[in-house]
Amino acid sequence: EGMKPIDRFYGRVMFPIQNLSGRVLGFGARTLRTDKKIAKYLNSPETDIYSKSKVLYGLYQSKRKIVQDDNCFLVEGYTDVISFHQKGIENVVASSGTSLTEDQI
Repeated sequence: EGMKPIDRFYGRVMFPIQNLSGRVLGFGARTLRTDKKIAKYLNSPETDIYSKSKVLYGLYQSKRKIVQDDNCFLVEGYTDVISFHQKGIENVVASSGTSLTEDQI
């Protein structure tokens, strides 16, 4: 018998990572478990299409307000971006836990 496929994001909250035009490039996912033996965050594998060090989470949703205000706030993670948007602050992006890179700037 063949092996069963494994869902790498099982038991995690998933965050779609989009490019500037809204196309989903990959996913970030946070575990809901408290098990310290597993990674808290897990991303889609790096590919020619998705490179974590080249994208900013929330840029697609924030780009209009960033241009309008000529200002952008950089926060650490997915839930930070969502929290700011929920409070009406829309010119916010995250580096998704990576160090800020030249490509992201």
